[in-house]
Amino acid sequence: MFKWLFKSSHNKVLAYSLYTRLVEQSREAVFYETYHVCDTLDGRFDMIVLHMFLFLRRLEREGPETQDIRQMMMEAIIADMDRAIREIGVGDMGVGKQVKKLGAGLLGRIDAYGKALDAADKEAQLEAALIRNLYRDAEEHSAGMMVVYMMNLDSWLQSKTKEDLLVENLDMPSVENLLGKEA
Repeated sequence: MFKWLFKSSHNKVLAYSLYTRLVEQSREAVFYETYHVCDTLDGRFDMIVLHMFLFLRRLEREGPETQDIRQMMMEAIIADMDRAIREIGVGDMGVGKQVKKLGAGLLGRIDAYGKALDAADKEAQLEAALIRNLYRDAEEHSAGMMVVYMMNLDSWLQSKTKEDLLVENLDMPSVENLLGKEA
């Protein structure tokens, strides 16, 4: 009779665990120290969005079966943005505006990356989207290497079953492995 209640609770824990794992991957120092991602609130946000986009894109392939998890992961990123904005000292009156702005950025990036990966010239389109969003049109960037990273992470995710991915301790490949820099 109350099976739905426990399933929802389990999905919430799972969604938060998956989101946390994607945040951990996005905070790998190599992105900031070697691949020119700005180690700022914006740069970290962009890296989280990049990982969320790829993971949610893969789960979307499962259809309605993963809708709850995907929705809860989106709620987790919004709650995390709210927390981060408050931590940097934005008052209650300004938090809503900032979260709305970041939410629009989140959806815009998801749309841009999705269109790029669906394009015939996906590498070029993805590189342009990364230069515009992740690197904010900076002259010094490593967008080409980030394209390799994204394409390899996308391939890895696509090769996994739903059961492989929907685990609380998701074991993702290292950044170096995804960039082909590890034996």
